[in-house]
Order: sequence, then C-alpha cells, then structure tokens
Amino acid sequence: MEGNNKRAHPFKMENSYMEYKAEFSPKNELKAEIVSFLNSRTGGTIYLGVHDDGSAVDFQSPDEKRKTFKEWEEKIANWISNAFSPDVIGLIFVDPAAEAFTIRVSAGVNKPYYYNDGTGLNPRGIWIRVGSTKRRASDDEIKRMMLSGISHLYERQLMQHAVMTK
Repeated sequence: MEGNNKRAHPFKMENSYMEYKAEFSPKNELKAEIVSFLNSRTGGTIYLGVHDDGSAVDFQSPDEKRKTFKEWEEKIANWISNAFSPDVIGLIFVDPAAEAFTIRVSAGVNKPYYYNDGTGLNPRGIWIRVGSTKRRASDDEIKRMMLSGISHLYERQLMQHAVMTK
C-alpha cells in the first residue's frame, strides 16, 4: 500500500461545482458527470481517485497509481475528441499529476451538451447539475438551453456586424 493514505481532500463534501469518484465509472456514468458540468452555469471539477468522503483511494504502489492515472488520461483524451457534442475541445482539462486525478470542466456556451451514444442528439445523454448531484435534463430544460444557445449566436453575429460596419 502507498502508506495507507486516508488524507481528506481540502473540500469535505461534494457540491454543485465538485464531484468525487473513487474510480473510473462504468459505461457512461463519468461522461454524464462531465456533461452535467458542461451544461451548468459555472462548470466544475471532478476528482478521480477520491472517495465520497474526500479521502484518497489507496493504490498498491506509486507505480500502480501512475499507470492508472495514465490510462484514465488516455481515455478522457479520446472522449474529448469524439465522445461529446457539440465540440468540447478547450472546455475539458485534465491534470494527471495532481494527488487526485483532476478533470476541470468549463461551462459551455453551445448548450445543450450531450455524450454521444451512437444515436445523435438524444435526451438520454443530456445531463444537468443539481446541487451535488446530476440528473437527466427535462424536455423544458433542453428547450431552454437550445434557446439560450440561439440567443448567444445571435448576439455574437450582432457584435461581429457592429465591428465590421465601424
């Protein structure tokens, strides 16, 4: 064991901008967490290798921890390229060198974001953050996100037009 290390993370509880995961979640669980932060107002941080109580996961050795973090980094790098829509490049940042593997997710402006499961834009892949949890977005919430995205696009076009006509 790596010193039976049960140090608590500086934050004691999960909240609307922070999530703990002891391990790489099965199937689409981690993707849903990432999407919930992309669709939030503030974004958030996911700490992999941290239990819900804030204590670090024990690895058999420092080498095992490095190997595990490297595997996680490769999976998430692939996800950033092809697992989410719209494009999330520049919105997800990974820090495998931290004590806890850290995924920083910025709030996106092209909402709704969703994870690709082979069926295109699908309500099953659209998640939102509610307090310290995530849940599937309702139809009304999805519509609001889409309208907000159209509004942002319109405002950007107005700004570009104003600059071009000066």
